[in-house]
Amino acid sequence: MNSILWTQETENYKSSLYSNFRIALSAYFNEELTNISSVSQVSSCKNLIVVDEHFAPHRDLLTNSKFINMINKNQVKVIIFNTEKIYNSYWNHNLKTQKKIAKIKNLIQILSDVEDISLQGTPFANKQYLSNSLKFLSDKENKKNEIIFYGQVKGSAYENRRKVLSEFSKNVELPLKIIESNRSLDYKDYLDLISNYNYVLNPLGAGSFINIRYFETLLVRSIPVQQFTNNMLDVYKELGSEYSINFSSLKDLSKSNFSNFSPKKFNFYLEDYFYENKLNSYFV
Repeated sequence: MNSILWTQETENYKSSLYSNFRIALSAYFNEELTNISSVSQVSSCKNLIVVDEHFAPHRDLLTNSKFINMINKNQVKVIIFNTEKIYNSYWNHNLKTQKKIAKIKNLIQILSDVEDISLQGTPFANKQYLSNSLKFLSDKENKKNEIIFYGQVKGSAYENRRKVLSEFSKNVELPLKIIESNRSLDYKDYLDLISNYNYVLNPLGAGSFINIRYFETLLVRSIPVQQFTNNMLDVYKELGSEYSINFSSLKDLSKSNFSNFSPKKFNFYLEDYFYENKLNSYFV
């Protein structure tokens, strides 16, 4: 396949999502991905992989006219794993970014948000499964019979999350512990934190898709309490009753019997998803 390259994280912002995809892709292709340190590297490659085209360093590269002209001239295949809502998004710049990215001639964009998928289409949905290489050894038997939320709340983009959190106790008797994320926790410490609780609350953020928190919860053998919209059900089959307690409205949770829920073990990984969808067929 010759030189799969990867846009690089910044030192002050590291994400488990990027490293998880990188590990899974390296395992799937059986070759180590190379980080980009200069634009000139791209001119000699055949395939460029990007996770989250809206992340600032990635966006700056992909929307640069000179960069676009160069990859078009060299017929570089660009494969984007999208992780944000594009159309009718809270962030207006996402659509502006999309219009510039659309000028890339040899582009495959694998979308997450179900509304985006209905508007633009996608080869398959981008799902934030975990790599088979990610292990978590601490399987706590005496978890707290409580619900934890760990994530971003501040900012007008997360109005839905704040509403769910403020009204949660009116519908569910179990104690809810809220920890606002400032991305300061080491990843292993984060996994250890949520593993202490029977349940992990995952309200929707700024899009209609399941994020990585759902699968991290399954990894530590806790139970996701997952918000969804009806149009997510056809794309995200994981929202069956086998793995998580799901709600569209908080009133749904008032009817849930948490203590009687016994989830099935989830044994499906990102590498499996790549094989299932024949990801290698999209590369040159």
